[in-house]
Amino acid sequence: MSQYLRFLTALAIFGYHTLSSFLNYNHNIIIIDFGKGLAIFMTGFFVLSGFILCHVYHNYNFSNRQNLVIFYLKRLSRIYPVYAVVTVIYFAFAIKIPGDKLFQIFITDFFMLQSFFEDTLSIGINNTTWSLSVEMFLYLLFPFILILTKNPKYLFIFSLIFSFIISYNFILDENRYIYANPLNRLADFTFGIGIYFFKEKIGKLKYRNLLHISSVLMIFIICFIVKEKHMAFQFIVIPLFGIWIACCYYSKSIFYNNEITNYLGKISYSFYLWQFISLAIGNIIKNSYGNISFIILFIIILLTNILISSYSYYLIEFKSRNFFNKKINQFKFVK
Repeated sequence: MSQYLRFLTALAIFGYHTLSSFLNYNHNIIIIDFGKGLAIFMTGFFVLSGFILCHVYHNYNFSNRQNLVIFYLKRLSRIYPVYAVVTVIYFAFAIKIPGDKLFQIFITDFFMLQSFFEDTLSIGINNTTWSLSVEMFLYLLFPFILILTKNPKYLFIFSLIFSFIISYNFILDENRYIYANPLNRLADFTFGIGIYFFKEKIGKLKYRNLLHISSVLMIFIICFIVKEKHMAFQFIVIPLFGIWIACCYYSKSIFYNNEITNYLGKISYSFYLWQFISLAIGNIIKNSYGNISFIILFIIILLTNILISSYSYYLIEFKSRNFFNKKINQFKFVK
């Protein structure tokens, strides 16, 4: 389940960035409208993150200092190695960064702090690595959320109230930083944690399959309707993704559980990071073959990114994760 949804969220954001990069090249209104709305899946990414973390660590003793440190080290070893390689390559070859901001952006990206500074959001790698900065922030808070949460229903209350506030503020001021602010993404993340504790109730629903299909359809309909203004509907979007994820948890469908989706899920993180290279290749192809259709161009860019991601996963991500996990498992405190 989680493998498929990991790749789906990465693919949706990839589609959004591809369309944004070649907006003037594509004249299909339906594709444009739907593509702009795919940014909605960033919300799904953070809801899914809270759900998966809770699935893995809900019985973990975070009150133990050693367990807490090991958790942070494992999260860092999962995220940082590939991210560091991509960051170095990006800054070695990127030519669109203003010279007076180069050092500032490199420092904030290197330490994964870019989401905390509004003026560095739209310049870094893929315009998306702010989300990894947010993710690290949420990882930092996750153990304390579990420790402090005595009743999971309060996570729902907090998430929904906060999402209403976010939506209202976006209606008043359509500022992109509302979309990327780490604190605002707590609404997504805490709902994901909360829905994990209530997943069994959803699993026992008589019409769960109907609820499943309805939530998926509503999410894709919202993609068409709200386009890039989906932050105005966070109070609807967040619960819809939570319901979808909880329904997927109990689904036996081969659509969610097969070798292809499992593989794509494994490489989804690398797929998410290496977009800038495949998009650059796509731009070269477009300039060389001006008559190529957008659909064909998108397929070429997609397959290129999957190929790069496959090598990245096995040569960097998989090996580095195993190496660091062995070291972390030997970790001992000096009393």
